[in-house]
Amino acid sequence: MLTCYGDTVRLPQNDLAYVAFRLALRETLTDIELYRDLEEEPDVPAGYLSEVPFLEQVPLPVQIDLLADTWARHRKPDLIEASLLDAAIVFAACQTAGRIICDMAEVTVACTMPTSDVG
Repeated sequence: MLTCYGDTVRLPQNDLAYVAFRLALRETLTDIELYRDLEEEPDVPAGYLSEVPFLEQVPLPVQIDLLADTWARHRKPDLIEASLLDAAIVFAACQTAGRIICDMAEVTVACTMPTSDVG
C-alpha cells in the first residue's frame, strides 16, 4: 500500500482508487488507439499524465507502464513510501477520473461495470 508522511497517510485500497486508475488507463488506451489510427504522434499532451505539466510529454505507452507499476505497488500488502512520481501519477489518475466522471458519466458506468454485467 502506498503511504506518505511516515506511513501516517495511506492511499486507500478501495473501489474509488480502483475507478480512478481504471479511468486513467481507459483514457490513455483510447488516446493510443486514436493516434495509432491517425498514424501520427500526438501534437498536444495526451493521456492521463497531461494533468501534470512536468510529465505531459511522457509517451503514451510509458504512461501505461507507470500507471501499472504504481497500481501494482499500491496493491501490495506492505507499506511502501510513495515517491514524488507516485504522487504525480495518483494525482493525475484522480484528476482524470474526476474530469471523466463530470463530463461523461455514461462512459464511467460502462468502464467500471464488472464484465459479468455487460450485456
